[in-house]
Amino acid sequence: RGCSDLNYIKNRIGFNKMMLNFWTYVRQTETQRKYSSPSYSPRVPDAIKEPVSFHAVQQIMRDPFKTLDHLGAYLQAQAV
Repeated sequence: RGCSDLNYIKNRIGFNKMMLNFWTYVRQTETQRKYSSPSYSPRVPDAIKEPVSFHAVQQIMRDPFKTLDHLGAYLQAQAV
């Protein structure tokens, strides 16, 4: 946050635009990992499973090791 108050909003918008694809990738992979096995409960059919929330992704990003793991996988997927 070494920027002036005049540039804060512009810098924050730029940062969010750069990170949106990465956050989307993490959300997708975490949702796939969470629901990789079918649900055998009749009360939770597979069709109504909800994706991992953006708040959950932010909680995952607080752990630097998980962030680096996801970043490495994201960069590897983009290189292919």
